[in-house]
Amino acid sequence: MIITALNLKKHDIKKIAELIYLVDHDTYLDVFKHKDKAISAIEELLKIKANIDGNKDDEDINNDTNSEYVLLKGNEIKGYLQISKGKSHNYFNEILFLLKKLPLSIAYGFIKIKLLDSFVLSKIKEDDFYLAELAIIPNEQNKGFGTFLLNETLKMAKEENFKRVVLDVKISNKNARKLYEKLGFKIFNKRTGRLFNKNRGMYNMEYNL
Repeated sequence: MIITALNLKKHDIKKIAELIYLVDHDTYLDVFKHKDKAISAIEELLKIKANIDGNKDDEDINNDTNSEYVLLKGNEIKGYLQISKGKSHNYFNEILFLLKKLPLSIAYGFIKIKLLDSFVLSKIKEDDFYLAELAIIPNEQNKGFGTFLLNETLKMAKEENFKRVVLDVKISNKNARKLYEKLGFKIFNKRTGRLFNKNRGMYNMEYNL
């Protein structure tokens, strides 16, 4: 198994979109009403990111994450990882980017998700290494791929001298929480919020290096 930087002009965008959908499928279903529509919307956003091509203004607006990776076994994508190094969210700029680049109906969906996220995700500090998203394709789960990605994330954080790795897990996702706790993550906060008549809750977890 190897981890390599995501290349949206090389790697299968639809497969990446499916993995991103898995990270928070309940919310995507609620917002876009159908799995296929949600995945299609994620694909549209990924295609726009793939075509930024050095436009500094777009890069600045789109800087919601620092790094994205895929987990490969042979030439097959098995997983997806998204990390941020320090505080990176600027929700106002992200919303402007979505409105500028996407059809209004799709942009509205992603804006709704970002607003929901703002109520429950960890408050990231400048010196935090944030594990924003991690997903393994369904038929490859429970085979050690998730543990491998988590251990590689901790390794990257140590090598870059970060003091804390932070992630979020749904309150209802007991299996994921148990895995994180097994590897040494601890809950440091519980955040819940209600928006658009929907309740959402996350455990904010940390691993002190």
